[in-house]
Amino acid sequence: ALAFAPVCFMSALTKFNVDAALKTAIDLYVQSSYRVGTGELNRVIEQSESRQVPRVGRGKFPKMYYATQTGVRPPTFVVFVNEGKLFGDEYARYMANRMRQCFPFGEVPLRVFFKERRRTEKGKPNRRSP
Repeated sequence: ALAFAPVCFMSALTKFNVDAALKTAIDLYVQSSYRVGTGELNRVIEQSESRQVPRVGRGKFPKMYYATQTGVRPPTFVVFVNEGKLFGDEYARYMANRMRQCFPFGEVPLRVFFKERRRTEKGKPNRRSP
C-alpha cells in the first residue's frame, strides 16, 4: 500500500543517519507542495485513459472530461467524469501511479477523486459549478 514511500533508519541515541532522515523529510515536503498545471495534467490524464480504459459497467461507457489539482500536502486531484460509479478505487490507484511516473510525486501519497460533472437542463455544462 505504501510501496512508494521511503524508509529511513536512524538512531537518536547515536545520531546515526539523522541528517539523511531530515533531508528525506525536506524532500517529501517539496514533493507534496508541487503544483501541476491543468493543461499538463490533462495531457497525462488523456494518455493514461488511452493506455488503460476504465472497465465498462452495464452498457455505460466511462468518460473522463478533465482534471484539476485542488490541493497540496497531500497533492489532491479531482477528475470530472460522466458517472462516478464507473471509476473505482483500483482506477484511482492506477491514476495516482501514473501521476507519480509523470510528475515529481515519486514518494508522497496522492489523493484522486472522481466527480460527476453537473449539467444544466439543456445538456450544456453548468459554468458556475463544474
